[in-house]
Amino acid sequence: MKRLTAALVLAAALVLTACTASHIPAPSTEDPGTGEESRQTAASPPSEDSSAEESAQPAESSGIETDDPIVEIGPEQALCDEARRLLLLDKEVIDIFANCSLRYELEESIPPAGEAAAIKEDSRYASFYEIEKLLYSVYTPGSFTVESYLYSVPAHGPMPSAFRGEGGRTFVSFTYDAGYHPDVENAKISLVSDDYGFYVFEYTESSAKETLYVPAEQTGSGLRLANSLYFLREEQMQALPWTRDAETERRGSCGTLEGSCLIINVFAEDSTSSWTDADIGAVLEMQEQGLEFLTELSVSYEVDSLSFDINNVGFAVGTDAAGLETGGTYGIDAFAGTEYSGIREFTLKNSRDFYYDNVCVLFHFNKYGRSYFVPCSADFTEEDEYYYEYGVMFYSRPEDGEYFACAAVYMHELLHAFGAVDLYGDMMTERGNYLADAYFPCDIMRYVPTDIYQCNINMLTSKLIGWDEHLDGQMKALLDECSYK
Repeated sequence: MKRLTAALVLAAALVLTACTASHIPAPSTEDPGTGEESRQTAASPPSEDSSAEESAQPAESSGIETDDPIVEIGPEQALCDEARRLLLLDKEVIDIFANCSLRYELEESIPPAGEAAAIKEDSRYASFYEIEKLLYSVYTPGSFTVESYLYSVPAHGPMPSAFRGEGGRTFVSFTYDAGYHPDVENAKISLVSDDYGFYVFEYTESSAKETLYVPAEQTGSGLRLANSLYFLREEQMQALPWTRDAETERRGSCGTLEGSCLIINVFAEDSTSSWTDADIGAVLEMQEQGLEFLTELSVSYEVDSLSFDINNVGFAVGTDAAGLETGGTYGIDAFAGTEYSGIREFTLKNSRDFYYDNVCVLFHFNKYGRSYFVPCSADFTEEDEYYYEYGVMFYSRPEDGEYFACAAVYMHELLHAFGAVDLYGDMMTERGNYLADAYFPCDIMRYVPTDIYQCNINMLTSKLIGWDEHLDGQMKALLDECSYK
């Protein structure tokens, strides 16, 4: 076979071949307390009658016989034809693991997120051994691709979408449908690199929306893929920056949670409440603990420029706070009859004439209530009064009722200013709540314990507040289950 020597082609092939060695991380072993639950590993035994205990470790080589004929190296067209045949099988694997197609073959109804059930006994893949045979007939033995499908698809959640269960049967869970259906039948496939048994194929859909470079290797069992279209596409998609709303995101007085941040605490008094020095001290102590928590976490995300300044202001508001659980106009109404025309003038006069990357106002009331935040949203970006983002915080005691003040509540509300969304209760769909429990039950936007160090910030919230640049398809799908829009 004549080797292609064009510099551009070889450079692309080398880069893409290198990517296959590290395209997917090993299954998560992070402590459940972080919200990233450990993966179930009851899969991938070397033979059909292996015990469940033996199957807990990934196989170093398949040890599984496949029915596919060995295809010797031949002319370029023959290699491309064989690559297409393997990619059609790759598409079948994608359906099983990424698109959760076996959920339609369950004996019972689809289980809730985080649970699994066996598929019907008369199904083609009722025995997990048949799925393993498929995997080893497509991909190079011992490759990260096989291991990733067995242990790490979907990327988030407590268990793989398909795995070996009791009696060697195939069990499936349903947390994420990638909805990826490559048009392999009509795709253009060409050989762009031939390096003594190591190949790179250029794969282009008929729609020409994307081009993927698929590495392959000649093995003792014939040609095998060294990666899957699914993982290659995920890498390509994750390399692109993502924004939830390109027109409105980061338009308010708080952008990403980095740089210098000013919090103006307004210890407000109205007709039914006032403050003592002791109560103000208790609020400031909780706030300080929460800000230390955020600063420490930011370092783990390599955000080393986060700092907070606090300006405390006593103020008699023009509007009583009673019953303002959803007060979208409170930032305007609170200044009626005062020396300030609105929150804009108030914020500018209390910013100490310094420049800050982020500024927000927190109204504190010494009474019972449910705290809330009013971020700058797509509905209000044209109105100056909503540019300055604010929260209304109630210093509620645990004995007063369902809602009470703690460091986690103060930080939960503050994170709304930087783009975080609620991940609990009626702020999500029923399925969204199942998924959030499966993905990150301890995220601070879902869980607010009295000890703030019992919660954390995970992959979705970290992206929304600007600590991560990318968001994978699974997290984008979860956003569709939120009521932030």
